[in-house]
Amino acid sequence: MGTMAVERRGSYRRYSAEFKREQIERILRGEVTAAELSRELGIARSQIQRWKHLLTAGGETAVASDEDVVPASELRVAFVV
Repeated sequence: MGTMAVERRGSYRRYSAEFKREQIERILRGEVTAAELSRELGIARSQIQRWKHLLTAGGETAVASDEDVVPASELRVAFVV
């Protein structure tokens, strides 16, 4: 398992994109189920499912557009300048 790059903001934990991707790839490879990963990490199963949805949706978007997917935060910065 990769490093758990966690940033605390108040009572919330923020995980790095790399960490989320590594964990979802474990599900996609069949190493664990979403429920098992949820218990292992202490994260709600619905959050794990959201990460999975966003990862797979982003990949589908990139393939459909034949371009890189840009995070919304980078897109916002591009329009502010």
